[in-house]
Formats: sequence, C-alpha cells, structure tokens
Amino acid sequence: MKINLNSGFGRGAALYSWNGSALVEVGHASENTRSGDGDSSCTAEVPEDFKGVIVSWRFDASTPVKSVDLLGFSKAELAAPSPVLGTVTVTYSCCHHEPRLVGTFKEYLSAVACQETVVPHADHKIRGVGLKSGSTVRRLGAQLGHQCADSVIEYALDGSILLHVGGGDCTPVLTQDGRLSTIREEDEAAQRAHAKWVADKRRRAFSRGAFAAV
Repeated sequence: MKINLNSGFGRGAALYSWNGSALVEVGHASENTRSGDGDSSCTAEVPEDFKGVIVSWRFDASTPVKSVDLLGFSKAELAAPSPVLGTVTVTYSCCHHEPRLVGTFKEYLSAVACQETVVPHADHKIRGVGLKSGSTVRRLGAQLGHQCADSVIEYALDGSILLHVGGGDCTPVLTQDGRLSTIREEDEAAQRAHAKWVADKRRRAFSRGAFAAV
C-alpha cells in the first residue's frame, strides 16, 4: 500500500507506524518556505495491515496547526481507554488554543502523534484548589481569539470530570467564596445586589418620611 505525503508552502506531513507501544516515523515531507525550498513530497510504501498515523500541518502565522488521520485501527481499539488519562492542549490557529480531555486510545494516539503532552489528572488534582461543593478545580488557560478566555477542569465528588472552556462573558472564574462561576454570572449577581441595595435604601428613606429620590 502506498501513502502519499504532500508538502507545499507552509504545510507538510509525516507518517508514523505504531509498533504496539510507540510511534516510529517512516516518512516525512517538510513544508516549503519563502527561501525557495524544493518540493519534498514523497510516497511511502507500507504493508496492507499497516497501523499508523498521518500527521499533516499548516502554518498560521508562525504557529503550526496539526491534523491527524489514523490508519488501520479498529473501532474497538480506538475506543479503548487511554494509557494516560488527562488533558492536552489543542492548537486551532495562531490565536486559538484550548485544552481537551484525553480518555480514549484515539485521543491519546492523536496527542502523541502531534507531539503534545498529556497531563495526567493526578497532576491537576495535586495543583488544584477545593471548592465549597467539595469539587477540586484547576485553571488550565485558553486563548479564544482576541478576547479574555480561560478554562477550568473540575473533579466532582461523584467522580465525574468536567472541562469548562469559555471566552468573553462566558469565561469561567473561581470566586473568592469558593465557587465556580462565569464573568456573566458574576456581573449579573453584582447587578442584582446593587438593585437590592437601592431598593432597600429607598424603603428605609420612605419609612423615615424622607420622600426625596435617592
């Protein structure tokens, strides 16, 4: 079986075989640059029962954005649990990256092929903080374009793992009183608190017979 690896301006590809425990590179087509590099496209010949990964990438500004094609694996193999359960940071563009959960072998293999580090849940828990609810949370960071953004991973008491990612008004925040909220929810809570304060002040003024607007 022949597999073509295409290169071009700002884009390239690599082919890796899976030996049962690690990925081994068997073909590489480097991206072209403005210096006039020649075309490094190539063809790799592999056996019909080949198991491996094609990693393709393109550059967005100076940031490589990678995609993965998995070859020869069964659905059951890809759905099996990951050797490392945790999170990985995925890059979508020069100004967009965010964490993703790694729970299956497919997600693990994709991360390893893209040379991304899978951070185990145990590491997050050690560095996390406790909420009043009993959950443990840790900020992971994120960039969603040119707006405020963040991400938080939450380990609930029932064993569930939740990843909260958002930007703008939906940016997740940890409050001083030990809650997980968003910028919008905190703004709305502040507005409600202010409206209650104004209403209470007016009520007190009327009870004293002071009818001037406050």
